[in-house]
Amino acid sequence: MLHYQEFNPPEGRKRTEKTILLLHGLGAHSDMWQFQWPAFTEAGYRVIVPDLRGFGRSAYRKGPINVKTMADDIYEFLKAINVQRAHFVGLSLGGAIAMQFALDHPVIIDKMVLSNTSAKFLGKGKSLYFLIRFLSLRLLPRKFIGKAISRYTFPRKDQEDVRREFVCQFMSANRRAYRRLAMSFAKYDITSRVQQIRTPTLIIGGMQDRTLPLHMQEFLHDKIKGSKLLTFDSGHVASID
Repeated sequence: MLHYQEFNPPEGRKRTEKTILLLHGLGAHSDMWQFQWPAFTEAGYRVIVPDLRGFGRSAYRKGPINVKTMADDIYEFLKAINVQRAHFVGLSLGGAIAMQFALDHPVIIDKMVLSNTSAKFLGKGKSLYFLIRFLSLRLLPRKFIGKAISRYTFPRKDQEDVRREFVCQFMSANRRAYRRLAMSFAKYDITSRVQQIRTPTLIIGGMQDRTLPLHMQEFLHDKIKGSKLLTFDSGHVASID
């Protein structure tokens, strides 16, 4: 089963009886959400934060690994911990997993927040970026890659501590899982199915996001009926920026 962290409302705080599931991005793990879970528990929510397969303290041994298999992992995980319904919050890869889950198991998701994500990772203008990233996984030292991604994702001078934390999380990932998952992005494409999502959805986009630019979130907003779009002057990881 996936490793996870669980946080509950402080003693004496009124509980909502609602569960929030937080899904991290590629190369990170559950600690990515450390700035969010206190606010959710203060609001009365039970917060579940898993490490996705091959990341953090969740093992990866063999077999296919992609957005679909990770959504299946989450389904089995929720069954194992007896969560029958939850709000989903996913960033980047986590958002893609949330969308796949909403298509496969819509009755389990109450509401959904999609942050800095896309229905297709190799979308307009991003093929070269991801090609370089894929090739670097085979050709360059792992720590060098982690530092390069962290500088690209968190470019501000005041984000040195964030870059250092990202590299630590990146280095904790299973190398084979990361490589196979990243390569699977070439086939990830739910653009023709997004309009089937009926889950109440809030979409968050960053105006400075260079990894999955704002037009990708605008596409989701256009296709997911009734969705709302919020934009911030942030980069790819709006939860930290």
